[in-house]
Amino acid sequence: MTNLSKVCEFQTHLQTNVIFLNSLGASNSVASSGTGNRWTFIQGYEAMQKHLASWNKSTSTRCYSRKLQKRLMHHSQQLKELEAAKKAYQSSTQALSALSTQAATLSSKLEAALKAQEQFLKKTVQQHTLKVCKKMAFCFDF
Repeated sequence: MTNLSKVCEFQTHLQTNVIFLNSLGASNSVASSGTGNRWTFIQGYEAMQKHLASWNKSTSTRCYSRKLQKRLMHHSQQLKELEAAKKAYQSSTQALSALSTQAATLSSKLEAALKAQEQFLKKTVQQHTLKVCKKMAFCFDF
């Protein structure tokens, strides 16, 4: 048992004893005045039972509300963690889309550069071929 439950149990016993003693005191005063009968202590016992029942209800209500409050705090913490994960996912998705657009532009630039290089090489090969042909024609003309 925890200390809190021991204290609650002690308070319950203490309240029970106080109520019972008060009911006995009331029945003695009623009996001494001569207006009550010998069974009046039962009314005090019934009052004590009603008091304990209402006290137990309030205790169980407090425990239940505490339980609900803890559950609510747990769920709100999970919601915050989920929102943080969602933000991280969105930022990573945006970064990935930015990278993919950059990759697409780099790819198109690379293709254009390769085409330009290919055209340049074709042009130089043609020029060298013409030079070689001219030299060969010059060499064979003699």
